Amino acid sequence: MSIAESPRLTAGWDELIGPGGVPRPAAPALMEQIAVLGAEELQRRQNLADLDVLTRGITFTVYADGRGIGRARPFDVVQRVIVRQAKHLARR
Repeated sequence: MSIAESPRLTAGWDELIGPGGVPRPAAPALMEQIAVLGAEELQRRQNLADLDVLTRGITFTVYADGRGIGRARPFDVVQRVIVRQAKHLARR
């Protein structure tokens, strides 16, 4: 099963995959690389990145939960796709 065919959330925006599982116009090259790597390799890389973030101490604490422990800052090994028009809007 490819990433495009995997189950997805029904709500929210997916910047890589549009309706019907078709890659959005800015995403085909990234989707191709994801397909080449495969789900297992992506998960392996994500696990290594998570471990690296935690061991480097890149954490935050949510004091309201009462545990007071450091949590690893979320990091996604898949790049965000930002189209030129969105970059222009973000600069304003």
